[in-house]
Amino acid sequence: MVYLHPDPCKRKSMAKRTFHSRDLILFFLVVATTGVSATTPADSLVRLFTDKKGKTTIDSLLIRGRELLYTDPQLSFQVALKAVALSKEQNDKPSEANGYRLLGSYYTDISGDYTAALEACHKADKIFRKLENEEGIKGRGAVHHNLATIYHRQSDYVKAIEYYTQALTFFDAIGDRIIRPKTLNNLSNLYSFLKDYPKAEKYATESLELAEKNDDSYMISVAGITLADVLILQGKFEKALLYIESSKKIAEKRQDHYIMELVHLNYGNYYTNIKDYARAVTEYKMAYDYALYLTNEWEQMRILINLSGALIADGKYEEARQVSEDALLLTEKMGSDDMKHTLWVDFSLISAQDGDYRKAYDYLNRAYLLKDTLMDADRLRHADLLESVYQTEKKELVIAALESDRKISRIIYISVILISVMLIVLLFFSQKAIKAKKELVEQEVKQLEKEKQLVAANAIMEGEKAERSRLAQDMHDGLGGMLSAIKLNLFDLKKENGALTENDVTKVTKVMAMLDNSIRELRRVAHNLMPESLLQYGLKTSLQDFCSDLDNVDFHFYGEEKRLDGKLEMMLYRSSFELVNNALKHSEATQINVQVIQQADRISLTVQDNGKGFDPRKTTKGTGLNNISNRVASAKGSMNILSDAEEGTEIIIEFNI
Repeated sequence: MVYLHPDPCKRKSMAKRTFHSRDLILFFLVVATTGVSATTPADSLVRLFTDKKGKTTIDSLLIRGRELLYTDPQLSFQVALKAVALSKEQNDKPSEANGYRLLGSYYTDISGDYTAALEACHKADKIFRKLENEEGIKGRGAVHHNLATIYHRQSDYVKAIEYYTQALTFFDAIGDRIIRPKTLNNLSNLYSFLKDYPKAEKYATESLELAEKNDDSYMISVAGITLADVLILQGKFEKALLYIESSKKIAEKRQDHYIMELVHLNYGNYYTNIKDYARAVTEYKMAYDYALYLTNEWEQMRILINLSGALIADGKYEEARQVSEDALLLTEKMGSDDMKHTLWVDFSLISAQDGDYRKAYDYLNRAYLLKDTLMDADRLRHADLLESVYQTEKKELVIAALESDRKISRIIYISVILISVMLIVLLFFSQKAIKAKKELVEQEVKQLEKEKQLVAANAIMEGEKAERSRLAQDMHDGLGGMLSAIKLNLFDLKKENGALTENDVTKVTKVMAMLDNSIRELRRVAHNLMPESLLQYGLKTSLQDFCSDLDNVDFHFYGEEKRLDGKLEMMLYRSSFELVNNALKHSEATQINVQVIQQADRISLTVQDNGKGFDPRKTTKGTGLNNISNRVASAKGSMNILSDAEEGTEIIIEFNI
């Protein structure tokens, strides 16, 4: 049975050509099944999963919420909110994290609110990072998949590949094969966009094979549609049609509206490619009805664009005009310039058909100008992508390169000094010339020294950042994963204690406790070296996390929240970290305030404590403040220290941006 919009009289106009590489089929780790009425109120659903003691089984509630995401999205959203609230009441951290994951899925796939989606993912990731078990590793893999999907939708393909790859690493560490096919499916879509069709077909095929081994009908239909899309892009139309028809049967049986929308969209692409434009128009309109029902504006936009092209090819220009206008509103809302480029071409064709060649030329000119911008952006993205692919190989070369730079700097410095001395000796016989040129040379030497110091400081900071990142990743993903795996294997061994003596069981328990402490310490050190939240979410979130973990430290942020240069963010974070730790260790402070003010052209960091204070004019024994001051100065920032004995300390760091 094919679903139609509830009120045919209120169906919107619709829209374009085969959208090929941008017809991305993105999934957010949710399994859609039948079994719950789409009209079930959220409160009734909660009562349905409440036991005799009045306690709600949140896991069951979340499973049902995921099932509803593509059949009744608004009810799924309400269920997710209730699940998070109930998890907090019952102090059920894993369920709370999974509730945020479901909210992230809704914001990404249904409402298109990527800011809210990133925030939900961050909350889930923060909880999963603290779970030192298999569920935590699996949760982190799921969150990395979700982050990759968001960046995928935002056309940040370098980050998308990075997070998809990290997700696969987490899944491999625990032998997961349930979520893995979803990640492989999304990688297939990504490589379709990059026009690497053989690789896209390989990932889609692997995803489908895993789904079939798991007997997962939902993923079988999803991977089948993805594979069909890749085959259409390669001109393998008949083979693609078999996969579309197979996915349609599964979707009809499950009454899955989202898969049905994708089925009709790919039917439309198939009929467009074989030039049966009337059939293509019919299929695109059916797909659009499902997208309207799901309130998914991203899907509505890309279907309308495909429909517009099919209508133009079928000679229905007036209907194509209305469809293109509807699609243009959505491209403006979604910020999709690549799709807008296609619409300008459609408007040009429609205007030419009307005989308005001036307007047709104007639309075509807009399309060309936008295409130039998109090509420049694509070149930059592809350059970034190539850099990302080879980043691993370059890690080992970074330190060697920095060492070479330092040697060259020393040679340059010595050469400058020798040349300066020679000039002074040669000019010794003329008093006036000596004085004037000596001053000039001294100024040049000072300037060269400043420049040399700046280059050296930047090289050291860049090397330190790269080394911290490498060490943190190796410790957390490598050694941390191994320790977690050892712990899981010991736990399994302990459960089989029928073959162990009581003394052996005691020893195993003691070893597991030692492993727990080792894992916690390892993750603490890795986080301090290179906090993951700083790389993923920026300065505000990482400082918020750091301060929230300390009882007597408060954090305040004012101004506009936007990402800064990575080196500047790292410097501000490390400065905050060292200043707070100094206050805790040396000042006997009971209250510490960390404040960041970010404006369009400047950013300031203030760390204030109520400790015993010190005289900043006197040389301190430690090198911490001096190191911070040197780093700030090398980046052309300023640092002020306000402190008196028994009056506390306030340190202000400021940069122009």
